[in-house]
Amino acid sequence: MAHFSLPLAIALTLLPAPATTTAAAVDPPGTVTVGTAKYGIALMPGAVFTTDAAHELEPPRPSQLIRQSLSGTGDTIVVGPPQLIGSTHTNLVVASAYRVMVSSELRYGTGAPKFAGGFPEALSGTRLVVHKFPSMIYPYNFRYDVRTSTQEPDVQPPPPWRFGAVDAFGNYLVYSRQLASTTQVRRRDQATGVDLLVATIGRSGVRSVAVNGNLVAWVTDCPDRDRPCSQTVGYRIVGGTGALGPVRTFATRGTKDLDLSATHLALDTITAKREIRLVTLGSNAIRVIGALPPNPSEGSTGGIPVEYPPQIPVHFDLDGDRIGWLGAVQNAHVTAVATPPIRARYLGNGIIPGSFNPNVSRFGASLPFSKSLTQCAVVFRQGTRVFRTLACIVRNGDALISWDGRDSAGRIVPKGRYDWTLTGSDSAGSALWYTGTGARIGSSVTVV
Repeated sequence: MAHFSLPLAIALTLLPAPATTTAAAVDPPGTVTVGTAKYGIALMPGAVFTTDAAHELEPPRPSQLIRQSLSGTGDTIVVGPPQLIGSTHTNLVVASAYRVMVSSELRYGTGAPKFAGGFPEALSGTRLVVHKFPSMIYPYNFRYDVRTSTQEPDVQPPPPWRFGAVDAFGNYLVYSRQLASTTQVRRRDQATGVDLLVATIGRSGVRSVAVNGNLVAWVTDCPDRDRPCSQTVGYRIVGGTGALGPVRTFATRGTKDLDLSATHLALDTITAKREIRLVTLGSNAIRVIGALPPNPSEGSTGGIPVEYPPQIPVHFDLDGDRIGWLGAVQNAHVTAVATPPIRARYLGNGIIPGSFNPNVSRFGASLPFSKSLTQCAVVFRQGTRVFRTLACIVRNGDALISWDGRDSAGRIVPKGRYDWTLTGSDSAGSALWYTGTGARIGSSVTVV
């Protein structure tokens, strides 16, 4: 969801039950309203999506998905006019009643998959995780690769009524695995297959997980997930080599969902009312963003939990220096979040053709980044010989590459293999991989 990790050198010192700021009676500074009567919100670089889709328990009614551009800096947020995208279950995004997730390839309406009886759980670049209900007794999570339109191996299915929490960032998949007496939080790199144990939780289980670069967070579950209880939020840094930083924890109550950025952790919690809080990593500061809408699924029907899967409903989305959230009267807001400069990360799962014929087509690639680049260029070469240098098209966090197969003199290049390298940056510095390394961003393409 959010897009960066903290350097290992930063001391993370969250205290148990830290002191909070005064609850916000009005919208906090740097807040704009982007819609009314909303049921879902999602952010991506340069845009906000909202939906008015009805909850499963409400009478059926038309639903709309709205996109609005976001610009500005600091506490100044400029919202563009609303664009009607379509139904929440068609077109460019995959959506459920309370969650809208936007992928670089899905957001423009190409190849949007549909899953009968499934709920989208996590989406990063072209990696989608879907919570599937083949029956009401044995739900499971599976992965879907938008690039190839294929289903990948299932995520470990949990026992009945214990829905495995999942989240994704780039090729990182963080998920919970319930064993006989404990629950594991694990991180799998879907590009390499490396699967790491991040934390082991007791019998309470895990309600939700979040991942952002090298940060992983989780919150424990309640015996009856429809009744709020005292819970523990934990998080740690997982280095690129698998080195584990210390676990930091703090107390919460009635928390259903988490979200991470490089510098903050967002969560819903219950005090006198359900509200969203923003925890600054590395300090004891908690900022109350605002009250959340009533949760229609806090209860059960016929012994069957109404709320499924665990991340529904989701009323907030943290994306770098902004958080989108729904207020108590279902108004959608975007609030600025003060953050230090954070470098963009390539999510590592772009759509990259392996070959093309310049007489009939162009080479077109789409590389998803965690934030929009301000400078972006790609170089095509064979060995040390440079054939073409092009500027990328940057759109909502994507770097789009388009090459007609010609060199700098306008001649079609000879058939063969050409290596290409993308360099990108913004005011925070050069872009990194989702793993936090500064390795080359690029591949090769064969001209036929």
